[in-house]
Amino acid sequence: MIFNSENIRKRKNRDIYNAMFKHSTFPSFEKVIYQSGDNAYMLKETVKNDKCETLIELFDIDNPDLFRLKYQQAVSGDGNEESRILTLVSSTLCALLFFYNITDTNPLELELNNKRVVFSKSIFEFRNVVFSNPSNIDVTLVGKDQQGNRVVLLLESKMVEYYRDVNIKSKEEISNKYLSDKIASKLYSEDLGYEIVNSNSGFRLHSNEISYIDGIKQMISHFVGVKNLVDGKYSDKNGHGNLELMKECVEDENAKFYLGVILFDKKIGELKLSTGEACLRAFMFRYRSLVKLINERFNSSKLEMLNEVMLYSLFQNNKFFVEEKIKKFYFS
Repeated sequence: MIFNSENIRKRKNRDIYNAMFKHSTFPSFEKVIYQSGDNAYMLKETVKNDKCETLIELFDIDNPDLFRLKYQQAVSGDGNEESRILTLVSSTLCALLFFYNITDTNPLELELNNKRVVFSKSIFEFRNVVFSNPSNIDVTLVGKDQQGNRVVLLLESKMVEYYRDVNIKSKEEISNKYLSDKIASKLYSEDLGYEIVNSNSGFRLHSNEISYIDGIKQMISHFVGVKNLVDGKYSDKNGHGNLELMKECVEDENAKFYLGVILFDKKIGELKLSTGEACLRAFMFRYRSLVKLINERFNSSKLEMLNEVMLYSLFQNNKFFVEEKIKKFYFS
């Protein structure tokens, strides 16, 4: 054992760090991390005051210039991602490291709802419109199917949240705007599988058993945002020159959009909730229920939900090039 998490205060955080890093074979692992506060471990900044260059150096990044561009996208969202990006279990970091290097010469081939697609471009933190607020998608991939038609895949990335952040009710109140919105109101119903509990300023979702409710709530918000996108409603806050590309895809009558979630499953997915059920299995059940509801309420030739949760373990033995140090950090 080269990693000791006994100083981590919260049990779930200890479970996470022990599962992932207790027997890590990453080079000099104990020398490149430090404990930050009571409940987190961070990567040390080896390049002073420069998190991006630290990551390039630490993981022997193959394409530094492209990584710098994608890093700026990844930390441009509204959640202050850069302050947490060196956290060992950062979802933003995980997505950036695995998806930054998708190019024409290093394409990623995936099967989406039984259709083979080759992706050649990645975008981070693309903004869609949800009422007056942006809905930032962690990763957007652009590619083509076997018939040469454009395909856009929008993914929410989760690393440990579906184990750590479970509850019997949603963490924050949800705006009543969702109940009057023509898209969201079709999903926030008794068929969602949660009780809707109203208050003066909004509502919360309640459940009889513990689950990652906020993850489902977030996917509903993303569906509203992506549905608005394919209907031609764009956020004017998109930078990095990607808005025009999305407009081209939306206006292409043969283009297809998919929305889904990708979870880090290696060693985390089998951690048990208080119900005794593995956290990955529990979230998959809730996700499939949401997909079923969306398919029943919406019949769109332009937009589909992924039938199943995507898993980061797909990168472990994929022919798509990922730096060996990245694989060793996450999968060893």
